Amino acid sequence: MIIIQIVGYKNSGKTTLITEWIPLLKGLGYRIATLKHHGHGGEPDVIAEVDSIQHFRAGATMSAVIGEETVQMQADLNHLTIDRMISFYQSLGVDLLFVEGYKQYPLPKIVLSKDSTELDKLLKLTNVQAYLCTNQLREIKDSFGFDDKSTLFEYCQHNLANFTVKELPKWIR
Repeated sequence: MIIIQIVGYKNSGKTTLITEWIPLLKGLGYRIATLKHHGHGGEPDVIAEVDSIQHFRAGATMSAVIGEETVQMQADLNHLTIDRMISFYQSLGVDLLFVEGYKQYPLPKIVLSKDSTELDKLLKLTNVQAYLCTNQLREIKDSFGFDDKSTLFEYCQHNLANFTVKELPKWIR
């Protein structure tokens, strides 16, 4: 499974970039999944009245509802870590997983920033493969700077091996 981690501060274009890339990669035949870190604090929005949420709030470690073509899940993060989520996605036969956020997680990552101040901080993260300043494009004399999303996409498409997780740690299998 290929994992492309996209990181950046709020409103740097992470979700926009991923939603632009999904149809392009799907068109190339990839089965794509996403995993987003809700980094703004608090619980993600849920529809409280549905049965599966009532099950979860009553104490279920995990609850899911399956419809005709979709599944919605809630899980207790004390039992379902990012490592286990990645393993779960891999077990479902996903070809490519976008991980949005989790800045400190040690995957190969693409950094998005609105300006050079944010970029300077973000380039200190581990495993940075590429970066893009989204609001204030500037020339950065570095081996992996990009000036637009399509160039970054082309780089990633030709270098997908850099983003491949060949073997997951034993503790999450």
